Amino acid sequence: MKKLITLMATIFLMGLYAEIIPDLEEYNSVERKVIITNIDAYPNIVLLGCIEAKVGNSITYKIEENIPLNVGYRFNDFRLLAINKELLEISGGIEDKVSDINQESTNKILSDKFIALSKSKSSPAMPGSFNVYVEKKYPMKTDDYYYEITETTNNNLTLKLKKRVITFTDDTADKIIEY
Repeated sequence: MKKLITLMATIFLMGLYAEIIPDLEEYNSVERKVIITNIDAYPNIVLLGCIEAKVGNSITYKIEENIPLNVGYRFNDFRLLAINKELLEISGGIEDKVSDINQESTNKILSDKFIALSKSKSSPAMPGSFNVYVEKKYPMKTDDYYYEITETTNNNLTLKLKKRVITFTDDTADKIIEY
């Protein structure tokens, strides 16, 4: 009896944490991307994306201009960090052609001074880069958010949403929203 109760509780809890994918006959999968467009205008700063996985390996990578952010699986924690390039090199550095940084380097970087832009990926100001589902009556294909760095100070880096581009699966013209 004790095993049966444990089994039932386990099955119930698994359902609470499961991701439910809607019926694809009624919903479209829309690819959502977040892109930072003017990183090269700030050569003294390196932007890092830190994906903290609930299960498995965490990843830290260098964010490149005009390349969509990788926030990992939607239930991971994501932090966007801006680090002075010189400080990053002192902390172990990275090569320009290397995009992945191992966890040991990440821990060293995080123990030094850095600018934390967001502590979790669920920030409403910056949506995550992953697929979302919408009803078929809205024939969306992609939903891209373009951000620009607008200001840097000693302790802060400001990003501003500049443009949102929505493409469609039918003959509807792309929708471009300027902010």
